[in-house]
Amino acid sequence: MTDDVPIQDGNSVALKLVQAAGKDGGIVLNFTPDQALVILEAAQKQGIVNQVKAWSCSTPCNSDFVAAALGTSWDNVFGVNAELNLTNATGPDSALYHSIMTKNKPPLAFGAGSFSQMGFVEARIAVQALLSVTGPYTVKSVNTAIMNVKNFKTDILCKPWTYGKAPLHIPNNWDRTVTSSNGKMVPKEACFPISAVDPGIAAVRAIEKKNK
Repeated sequence: MTDDVPIQDGNSVALKLVQAAGKDGGIVLNFTPDQALVILEAAQKQGIVNQVKAWSCSTPCNSDFVAAALGTSWDNVFGVNAELNLTNATGPDSALYHSIMTKNKPPLAFGAGSFSQMGFVEARIAVQALLSVTGPYTVKSVNTAIMNVKNFKTDILCKPWTYGKAPLHIPNNWDRTVTSSNGKMVPKEACFPISAVDPGIAAVRAIEKKNK
């Protein structure tokens, strides 16, 4: 189902989703954190959270903002495709990420989460590439530097992203599942390869295997 945003009536959207899914079905939300919360909070208010088998959300919902706003009714019920490391991880890049987040003024609307983590990692890769350029920055020199990034290490990714000369790119084809618990996003499923039942994933895996 699709709904226009911003969501005008969370109650009717939540009820419609629950009725469509049925007691043995699941609901997957694909919204920004604020819009997903409108639906989730409406479902909780109506007491229909447990009328389906599972609730889940795509990557944007892996956010401190969402976890803090959800009540305990959602503990271990709500699953999110986090893709990257936990927002409270303590590795060196995670520590740098949090340091930058605390200095950001004004604070990001949705707090720490997968999208800002992705932005941080992409910026780190770009900086590493730019520092390798000798001479002036041009379209050619910068693109070449980015293409030549290899063995980039960070504790934020499940698995290194890949990019290069290939007919298809799905750089991040691993995932991690988190769930809300007591106002925090906590691990539910550790890093795992996204199923190759998807033809695109299968094709990328074959390219990665061939090119190591």
